[in-house]
Amino acid sequence: LPICCRSMASLSIFRSILRVSGRRGQARHLFNASAAENAELLAIDDDEAPKRLVKSFNIETIDTNLYRSNALVRGLVGRDAVYGGQVIGQSLRAAQDTVGEDRNPHSMHCYFLKAGSVTKPIVYLVDRVREGGSFSTRIVKAIQEGEVLFTTQISFQKEESGGMEHSRIMPKVPPPSELLSYRDLLKEALEKHERQATMTDHQAMLLEFKLENTPPTFHRVYEHRPVDQKMFDFSEKKGINVQRSWIKTVVPYGDVPALQRQLAAYVSDSSVIDAGLFPHLSRGFIPSMVFTLDHSLWFHRPHFTLDDWCLLEVESDHAGGNRCYGRARIFSAAGDLLVSASQEGLVRPLGKRSASTIKREEGG
Repeated sequence: LPICCRSMASLSIFRSILRVSGRRGQARHLFNASAAENAELLAIDDDEAPKRLVKSFNIETIDTNLYRSNALVRGLVGRDAVYGGQVIGQSLRAAQDTVGEDRNPHSMHCYFLKAGSVTKPIVYLVDRVREGGSFSTRIVKAIQEGEVLFTTQISFQKEESGGMEHSRIMPKVPPPSELLSYRDLLKEALEKHERQATMTDHQAMLLEFKLENTPPTFHRVYEHRPVDQKMFDFSEKKGINVQRSWIKTVVPYGDVPALQRQLAAYVSDSSVIDAGLFPHLSRGFIPSMVFTLDHSLWFHRPHFTLDDWCLLEVESDHAGGNRCYGRARIFSAAGDLLVSASQEGLVRPLGKRSASTIKREEGG
């Protein structure tokens, strides 16, 4: 398009975004309430939470290539910042809506540019970059009050078979029936500390913060049972190791491939950085800020389910410059590699005294 036409088209899109993001007019609400009211509803921790939370994965169609979410979930209790995993999942949902049913996402590359708020709607603008014979490419921007919070590029492919095949072998680990949940381990570690003073005050404060400030956004969506049942034991310094956990949705969400991919994207943003952070916590490191910078996903199989137990494996390869890089893999219980992810996050220390270095030879 000529520059003048391009500018007019951009202006038209921008006006549409302003209308549906709440500055002008009112669009249909998913929960028939404001974004702020929905955020409070989604923060309630009760037995109905799983059903409410899965509704928050939905988005409404405003126009061609334009979608909106008015039901956003917090990443932390008492803070208005939206959980990044939900933005990833909703962006995937918006892009999926613009391709044929015969095409499934195989890769997704995301950048978090600015923290969003649960009190305002988020608009998703999809750019149909390419429509090929086998592949489709989409770029999605998440916009709130006229500002871009997040961008992602997603590639879709028609299902194919044959050719090369191989896969990473799933490690042998104890079954989930023998393991306590993440939250139960947190409670157990804090109760033990009250009796025996097993950690520093700062370490105890961090665990208390995780227990008290983690919203139902997580434990009401999926169960999380770490294989390392001593992950919160800071009596000895820890090396950099692979962390493994069994995960499963709290309630079955059914054989809906697009929703199951959203769930995988949602889960993948929750614990990658922890693989690098926890060993440093055992050495006195105190974070003042943890924020996802970028996140990538690869869907190796078009159909899978998190309604059954899956093994989540996370590890950190590098930390430096106040950034931490990690990788994740999700296996089915049968040993099939379903999803891979990589992530880099900003992890700033609380003052110079909390700096921590782990030597290569101390890795696990």
